[in-house]
Amino acid sequence: MSSEEDQDVFEITDFTTASEWERFISKIEEVFHEWKLPQHNSAPPLKK
Repeated sequence: MSSEEDQDVFEITDFTTASEWERFISKIEEVFHEWKLPQHNSAPPLKK
């Protein structure tokens, strides 16, 4: 690779997730997306 190609490669940091919990959920969503799981709509939420 030339040095010009090296300059084109960069990493994007997502600053939209603030807490540890949000980062955890974001990582899980990333993994699900990588697995390419079929989308499944579950039943409507339970009534209280």
